Amino acid sequence: MRVFKNFQRRSQSFLGIFTLICGFFMMWNSVRAARDDSRALETVASQAIVIDPLVPRSSDNGALVLVAARFSSVDQLEDEYLKAGPYLILRRRVEMYQWIEEENPLLKKKEYRLGWHEGQVDFFNFAETRGHENPLLTIAPDTKKVQSAAFGAFDGRALINAVERLLPLSLTPDLLKDSAAQIENDRILIRRDPSNSNTTPSLGDVRVWYDALPQGDYTVLTKQIDERNLLGSRGGESVVVRQGLLSLDDFKTSEARESKDVAGNLLYLGAVLLCAGLYSILSPLAGSFDLRPRFQLRGHAAVVFVSVGVSILLTLILMIVGKLG
Repeated sequence: MRVFKNFQRRSQSFLGIFTLICGFFMMWNSVRAARDDSRALETVASQAIVIDPLVPRSSDNGALVLVAARFSSVDQLEDEYLKAGPYLILRRRVEMYQWIEEENPLLKKKEYRLGWHEGQVDFFNFAETRGHENPLLTIAPDTKKVQSAAFGAFDGRALINAVERLLPLSLTPDLLKDSAAQIENDRILIRRDPSNSNTTPSLGDVRVWYDALPQGDYTVLTKQIDERNLLGSRGGESVVVRQGLLSLDDFKTSEARESKDVAGNLLYLGAVLLCAGLYSILSPLAGSFDLRPRFQLRGHAAVVFVSVGVSILLTLILMIVGKLG
């Protein structure tokens, strides 16, 4: 029993140190990334030229350009569940309520639970297959793209192939071929047993949802390769696509705001990890922690106070360093 407790204590300390280090590096990298993004935006603002999307010029080939135009197509996209709509790209994603195998690092054993998981989990690879059989997922994920498109006066097909970030499609009954289909959190719920009316999911139930690039107004920042299709036949150029018709200043402000939000989220997540790691390291010493009389805290409450305080202090320091940089 004593050996197990010693092992558990060492495991907790090791996990705490690992979590603390990960948290600190996440915080530091968030500040550094925000600083690098700020410098990159300044470079973009000084080098990019705004061009007329209706009058492409070969003289702009090789230049960093900002283009704001209508992105449209005569084609529409649909699938078995979704009516035809004005989408340039339509990506279907599928998840099933199924058995999932997880490793318990403390007990050094496999554990199993039912949950939603995107794609098919192959239960044949489980350590224990009996009682954890998953049904076959019969609905496949899929991505459809229109065959022709125009971005202003540019041929938009190369641009469509360069787009990576799609927008979540908000599902309503009028968008579906079966208007009576059940929608749950913008996902179509397909029961394995159609007669099942339970509110809780069952093994084999499936949810389908979509990401899309709808037709509309967009602003693109990229290097113009060809005056006919903007990106040339080979592609491969970095492309930033944002919704709306944005000026260069608006585009820069939008990118700066997004970069700041991402960096802030990473900074705060890193602070949480650092706090958890620090608490994990210090909790075995809780008996010797006593912050009285300055604070009426001792034991684990004092450890929590110190862990949170150090995390907040380090967050403020890194925020100041980021602004000075």
